[in-house]
Amino acid sequence: MVPGHLFHKWGGGIAPDFPRIERADEEFLFTDDGRRIVDAAAGAAVVNLGHSVRGVEAVAAEQLEDVSYLSLSHFTHEAPEELARKLAERAPGSLNASFFVNSGSEGNESAFKLARAYHRSTGNPNKTAIIGRWQSYHGATLGALSASGNTSRRAPYQPMLQNWPHVPPAYPYRWEYDGTPEAQAVAAAGELETAIKQHGAENVAAFVAEPVSGSSIPAARPHPAYYEEIRRICDRYDVLFIADEVMTGFGRTGPLFAVERYDVVPDIMVVGKGITGGYTPLSAVLVGDRIADRFEAVPTSRSSTVTRSVATRCRRRSAPTSSSSTPTTFWRPGALGGASSSRRSRRWRTIRTSGRSAAPVR
Repeated sequence: MVPGHLFHKWGGGIAPDFPRIERADEEFLFTDDGRRIVDAAAGAAVVNLGHSVRGVEAVAAEQLEDVSYLSLSHFTHEAPEELARKLAERAPGSLNASFFVNSGSEGNESAFKLARAYHRSTGNPNKTAIIGRWQSYHGATLGALSASGNTSRRAPYQPMLQNWPHVPPAYPYRWEYDGTPEAQAVAAAGELETAIKQHGAENVAAFVAEPVSGSSIPAARPHPAYYEEIRRICDRYDVLFIADEVMTGFGRTGPLFAVERYDVVPDIMVVGKGITGGYTPLSAVLVGDRIADRFEAVPTSRSSTVTRSVATRCRRRSAPTSSSSTPTTFWRPGALGGASSSRRSRRWRTIRTSGRSAAPVR
């Protein structure tokens, strides 16, 4: 890459004086001048498995030989179906349907649009606002940034952002509420109820939150009573609870998903980063059955059936073992169908077993 042609992120500009990385291995980055740097931040909290894990390149090459790109607007394929099934097996509660996109920002944007579509389908077309928290961060695209509360990242684009409500952060160290930690958590969660009433419950589609705060207030987490109260408030006012697990998902806080610490299940959960460990751009929107059921079996002008996202038939079941009875059909976004592949099943086993163990992220 010729210096001077590449924009770098978050104000880095063009041709900044950054270290030049020649290669990466496990938790280390190696520069062109011979230094070894510990990647303590795992990139942007992405590299959960470590860099350059042996065996991943062979699996990727095999997939590229079979199908390198496919539009789920018209076709389906076993690889995304199998991933959706595995996510359904591991996600909490009834988060059994997955919609795949390329980044965390896109994931949150898609979650907001799904919330809007859900409320339209239930006869509540005015429920469009997304309530976020101050000092949260949900992505750089305009919708995700509108829900974010990171003031420094919002400021340059403020005139372009949606005027959505925000509530105070879940930051116990700065709380001024009285009482026990549990009482303070309930009081803090009550700010959401106030915001819903002020904006009008008939206008609020969803509340989005990071179960453990990420880039704005790193690693802040409330008492479990906070999210128990959030869940109660969302249910009372028909507001969907979206858990943004883009940064916290896939073991970064201990359990596979951080929300599991609170014994609550969101209506929608957005994951990314650690889902691939940085080996390919991918995020997923996991949707609960109550919402996903609104999008099933919609007739089209082609006299075919539109099925919902790619995990529709993956509700904690085994993968199909025979393709002989699979009918030919037309598909729309994320539709299921098509033949299973024993070769693909072998590939998934390869992913689990090939290569040396990855070093833990420091």
